[in-house]
Amino acid sequence: MTVAEVTRSTGLARTTVTRLVCSLRQEGFVTVDDGNVRLGPALARLAHAANLDAAEITRPRIEQLSHELDETVDLWIERRDGCELVDEVVSNAEVRISLSSGTRLPLHTTACGKALLARRTNEELVGRLPKRLPSTTPKSIGSRAQLLEHLETVRETGVAIDDEEHAPGVCAVGVAVDLRLPDRYAICVPILSSRFEAQRACAIEALQACVKAIEDQIAGHSGAGPS
Repeated sequence: MTVAEVTRSTGLARTTVTRLVCSLRQEGFVTVDDGNVRLGPALARLAHAANLDAAEITRPRIEQLSHELDETVDLWIERRDGCELVDEVVSNAEVRISLSSGTRLPLHTTACGKALLARRTNEELVGRLPKRLPSTTPKSIGSRAQLLEHLETVRETGVAIDDEEHAPGVCAVGVAVDLRLPDRYAICVPILSSRFEAQRACAIEALQACVKAIEDQIAGHSGAGPS
């Protein structure tokens, strides 16, 4: 984006925009190359620090949840083009699910993604999502209209379900968590489809309790960590 484009989009005077860009450039928040203004390394460092804070806040609780369910528990952050894995506590089960930190998955086919999308209005989502959505399994939601209808259920229950929609043989439950940070996060419990029905109700109840405990802790309504 050029200075002229920033000026038009913000409605500020060009001299004001130029001065702000110069100040942000000095601090490393933007870079200017051939007249184009881009996000700078300082913002990347801030984003990394925020993710570290999110992991630090949630880690004791998701460790407890993983131990309680004997399942892997993940912390995800919403990105424009998907959700990104921030932290993971891997189950000790003989057959378990594990992903690499930084893994990105689609929003519309995953429990974490749908939990995050449900926090946004339909108006936001109509402007953000295409009418046709890519499918990764036969169970994937393939249209925006179908997804918007599905998200109403997620909003009502507070829980998103991935029923082998992203990968065959893998299900998940996900709940958005308010960490009072600029970005949006969700906690997800991926479960092999072979044991999902047996674990489903217990996983949902335990995950909702985990998220409530984290949010209460942040609000100052409970102690500093799990008992």
